[in-house]
Amino acid sequence: MDRVLIVDDEPQVLAGIRRALGRYFDIDAVSSAEQALHRLQRGETYAAIVSDLSMADMDGLMLLERARQMAPATPRLMLTGHADRPVLLDAINRAGVSGFLQKPVSPQVLREALQRAIGDARQALGTAVPGPAWMAGELARADLDRDFQLLLQPRIGADSGRLVAAEGLLRWTHPEHGPIGPADFIPVAEATDQIDTLTDWVLARVARAWRHLRDGGVDLPISVNVSLSTIGTDRLVGVVDDTLGLQGMPANRLEIEITESHRLEHTAQVRRVLAALRELGARTALDDFGTGYASLQALRALDVDMLKIDRSFVTHMGNDAKGHEIVRSITELAHALSLTVVAEGVETRAHATMLHALGVHQFQGHLFAPALRPELLGLPGGPWQAECGARAWLRASRTPGG
Repeated sequence: MDRVLIVDDEPQVLAGIRRALGRYFDIDAVSSAEQALHRLQRGETYAAIVSDLSMADMDGLMLLERARQMAPATPRLMLTGHADRPVLLDAINRAGVSGFLQKPVSPQVLREALQRAIGDARQALGTAVPGPAWMAGELARADLDRDFQLLLQPRIGADSGRLVAAEGLLRWTHPEHGPIGPADFIPVAEATDQIDTLTDWVLARVARAWRHLRDGGVDLPISVNVSLSTIGTDRLVGVVDDTLGLQGMPANRLEIEITESHRLEHTAQVRRVLAALRELGARTALDDFGTGYASLQALRALDVDMLKIDRSFVTHMGNDAKGHEIVRSITELAHALSLTVVAEGVETRAHATMLHALGVHQFQGHLFAPALRPELLGLPGGPWQAECGARAWLRASRTPGG
């Protein structure tokens, strides 16, 4: 799924775009030019950038001009309610804007404009991602250390506002075709039996990252997504034990996340492997809960320590009573089973306030931080506190009427 940066200082506009286009793109919505530039300076990559023209802290033309300098190959689009010809010409000449959209813009028009801009940019660069057969061959030939990168996304304690854990996320930058999203390459890796190689590499990088952070005074659990096909084999426990041992990482600092992307089969084997991992000391989690195959059946069949509420439920809970009740029900179920509850996709303070009131234990999302290079987690203060940071949210949520 292509990642798109949307910049607009009107919260209702951001919420509407996220709600309408969230099924088509991975939307990173920010309310100021400063936040957008901070992301680009950190090395965040996007398939497209969309900015409003008129914003309080910096006009969209200046933002997109600077974005052009930092990410010249990324297409830039401008939202505008009123712009005369000189402004539009300036946007084309200075910022390289490839498209203009009149506000209010319909979701269909914005979606089609984004798809067209992203497609045109890839065609110009020769980076349109071919099909699964090509991808399978490229995965087999890839230099993992050169082409792949481990990022860590912080998890924040809902009560403490402190960094309590992180999730390891795999990113692939093809030397010719550029970034290829996990939603594209992970299913291919699973279908062609290359997923174990990627999992081994991620585990090794996670252990190395943990040791680097620990040496710098930051000791926290790190979670890894593991395919059910990998968990269903006997080799995983030995790989985990050996990999952690090489870096001196205690097993209780590793969390194994299971995603319900496939129907649960060979339940007895999966249960046995999970039990062996837990015997080592690792914790286990059911990721994207509620979106996969038979969530309740998986929860009954598998011994896990944690539930991660899928971002699709979190995104809609503020505007959808049904969505709010689903999140409440999942949280109450987790409490009844003595499981830790993590909410993914926490993008706004309103989301955080509602989730905290429901009893969610941990937050993960762009309100606090995107996925970061591992070394950034060791910085004093932490990037997760820079943008609407955790402590700022706590102060706001605990202030009467705030």
